[in-house]
Amino acid sequence: MSATTSSQSDTAHYSTSDDPTTSSSDSHRSLTTNAPTSASDPSAVLLSPGKPSPHKEPIRDFEWGGNLIRKTLPLGTIPLWLDPSFVDVADPTKLPLCWYGVPFERDLIYPYLERIGLASYYKEELLRAKPGDLDVFRTWANMAKWFKRLSGVKLDLNLVWGHPTPILTFFSNHELLGVTQEKVDRIDDLLEDIGYDGDCELMWYLDRNLSY
Repeated sequence: MSATTSSQSDTAHYSTSDDPTTSSSDSHRSLTTNAPTSASDPSAVLLSPGKPSPHKEPIRDFEWGGNLIRKTLPLGTIPLWLDPSFVDVADPTKLPLCWYGVPFERDLIYPYLERIGLASYYKEELLRAKPGDLDVFRTWANMAKWFKRLSGVKLDLNLVWGHPTPILTFFSNHELLGVTQEKVDRIDDLLEDIGYDGDCELMWYLDRNLSY
């Protein structure tokens, strides 16, 4: 994905109203869907979304306190033995929870949200905040609500193995059967418009609460 920094480039993918959390027509906020996806998209799981492989392997015996997954991840493509499309498991949540995302770059994300009109600001003094200061909590909530309505993808912040601070996540391996190429395209477009460098790959990470 190429970095996008100008407001003109932002509007190539987005158009927002004055109210960041409401819209008379979501079609006015559509992302382009013909842009190339990143080299780190979920790969094989998107070739036939929702259609499990006919040759499923048995679920592995994941040992708590082991480091099989921690040694394997992060990776751009999730291993088949962590993908419910290729594992003989009735409930995807039986697999160790892994997240697909990128580092949360606040110095890119919050200026971007200000550019496209999704920022909220303090109206009165509160603790260390002064009137007119950016309210990062409400601004984040605006972004999450807007992108969920736009794409069906739930933005979140999660602690993972392999990165010291929370990452921006888009979905987990438990949700892979519902992931479509259109959703991946919209994620790529969002990161491009925010200004993430092309070398910053979407990766799979193990949830920090798990010890596998």
